[in-house]
Amino acid sequence: MTRHQPVTHPKFEPGRRSASLDAFFANDRDGLFYLSHASILVRLNGKTLLFDPVLAKPPHLGSWLFYPEMEMDRRMLELDAVLVSHQHQDHYDADFLKMLPPSTPIYILDGRPQFEALLDAEGIAYTLLPSETVSDLGHGIQVIGIHHEYNGIDAALAVSNGAFTVYHGNDCFVSNARLDVVLGAFPRIDVACVPFAYVHWYPFLLEEVDEAWKASEATRLINQYLDIGLRQIEHLAPAVAIPFGANMFYADDIDCEHNKAVLSPFDFKAYAERIGHPMQDRIAALFAGDTVYRRSAGQPLEVVQKPFDQQALFDGFNRYLRQVTKTGVGLDLRDIKALSRTDVDDLDFIDERLAGVDLAQDHVVFISNAEQRDWGIVAIDLKARRATRVTAIVEDAPFHHFRLTDLAYKAYFSQAFTFNEIVASSQFKLVRRPNVYNLEVLKIINNVL
Repeated sequence: MTRHQPVTHPKFEPGRRSASLDAFFANDRDGLFYLSHASILVRLNGKTLLFDPVLAKPPHLGSWLFYPEMEMDRRMLELDAVLVSHQHQDHYDADFLKMLPPSTPIYILDGRPQFEALLDAEGIAYTLLPSETVSDLGHGIQVIGIHHEYNGIDAALAVSNGAFTVYHGNDCFVSNARLDVVLGAFPRIDVACVPFAYVHWYPFLLEEVDEAWKASEATRLINQYLDIGLRQIEHLAPAVAIPFGANMFYADDIDCEHNKAVLSPFDFKAYAERIGHPMQDRIAALFAGDTVYRRSAGQPLEVVQKPFDQQALFDGFNRYLRQVTKTGVGLDLRDIKALSRTDVDDLDFIDERLAGVDLAQDHVVFISNAEQRDWGIVAIDLKARRATRVTAIVEDAPFHHFRLTDLAYKAYFSQAFTFNEIVASSQFKLVRRPNVYNLEVLKIINNVL
């Protein structure tokens, strides 16, 4: 199965080089290079592995922007292996994967049929790694992966050559029991990339709820995720902990609700210092172009960082936002925007996706186009596994009502995007009754629809 495509991305133009990548490739020590957000290069035994590569296109219908911008040049296509943690667009980029030479192995963790189906549909060859099992990648390099306990999407990976071990936690908020699987394989973690940021629609996009409750709930969850990140660091006990997966902002003012919730790595380190966390000194707020190297045995790791602080981060993002507001975000969605009502009329694909669902409780997911109200409402009966069109919300059973933007509605019903990607875009408002976090229903919304 071929995946080679002409390279057209501007950062891959011949002759263009990243000075930071120059420094990394000129150094032959084991190490980690931070490309930005959840993308890292790991060098072990002279071999370079790339985790969660993306072309820095704004993910999730252009709702989010990467900042600082990613370090990237043609050497990103000349690597020994690529590992992809999960299917979200800020971690999985089919266009990038198609650019790789056919000889470059792509690895994903097993047990996620929706992710495999996405890769199969794109014609991308990949190798499944068995979960919770040490696999040999060759050249003295081993890998182990773990699944998230319940969401069916996220997975974390750790790679090691016995002398240098990196844990790539991406968005995987897992328990200590899951982390023990990693530690059982690799007892000493040198660098842990640990998630901490609350990048989520809940409760910000809920309607018909008390605003004071919403603010209180947001604060509770933001702090809870900070605490989970610190708990993971304490359990893994890495030499260096990188606050991970937050070099991304909602495409709005830095002070909007979503961006206040998506705290920066600086905020995470400051929180650890404020509460007196015992491993606060091991936390390194890294950004694009920063590096961690292994020194000789018994010596501490070398962390190489560019001068940067929180004010520079915020000022830089606001400049970047003004720039892309004028020039566009580089994402062509014209074909989806041009779709008509009849183009997105088919509902059979929903019934097909629900075929294997077994939900004991009554629950309906309503989906409407908030900008085209005359398009009606789609009612998805999760227990009956059937989608129909209705003219009004019927409150006979518990329900979620997603009011999507016109773009999000067309994106989903064109079948070009899963509903999980629509949820990740935050291009909706939600009414749910009762106002409870129903995990079984959300599993279907995120993993099936």
